[in-house]
Amino acid sequence: MTTPGLQNVADRAGLYALLKQALLGQMLAERFGRPQSSYDSAAGTMTFHGEQGTPLTVPAHLIAFIKADPSEVIWGWGHPKGAEHATSVRELGERHGITDLTTERLPYEGGSAPQGLPPTARMAHLTGSAAIEATRRAPYYMVDLPGSSDLVSFLLDVDVPEPTLADAATRMQRILSAGFIANHRSSVLGLAEHRAGFEAMQEGPAIRLHDGNGEILFVFDPQDRIIDIRAQLGA
Repeated sequence: MTTPGLQNVADRAGLYALLKQALLGQMLAERFGRPQSSYDSAAGTMTFHGEQGTPLTVPAHLIAFIKADPSEVIWGWGHPKGAEHATSVRELGERHGITDLTTERLPYEGGSAPQGLPPTARMAHLTGSAAIEATRRAPYYMVDLPGSSDLVSFLLDVDVPEPTLADAATRMQRILSAGFIANHRSSVLGLAEHRAGFEAMQEGPAIRLHDGNGEILFVFDPQDRIIDIRAQLGA
């Protein structure tokens, strides 16, 4: 079963992580049309290519393998090819006593996932977001390994634009509807921690997120779920 520790860590970086994922997808689509990817395990690189543009090859840092049978996360820090970034996940767990991050083979619960996705996709998001929280690097990327149902979660050294307040305001509904983030309040506060230039101010049941030019007011219910968003964006 997925324990609260991994979910809580992932929630803190979840909003920022999903905004970066959306911007990565947008960047790849603009560059390649219909982007495709290929992973070179020997070189530790990911190559993006498509119907247009020059292929882009970037380092791919192993974070975790997500296995479907048995249902378990194998953290990259316990794998021979685990990189320093995966080690940061374990170190975060050690500092705060989060056993989900220090258990090399972490079982998780199968069954249905949001929007009909396989449970491996949910776990790939959680591990990728936890890695972003631990390393302060983004985005991650998921690979469906040939011949198996395993997914691999990566952090990529690729120049993806930082999310703006407008990105947060316009993409929020779709991000939340994916169902990956459990604690919306924590994720809004985490967005301000991960995105330089953003500042969050708690105002009773609400949080005001601003960048010095515009702002978004997030209103929460007693379960810390967003129930209203009011944006005043700058030029």
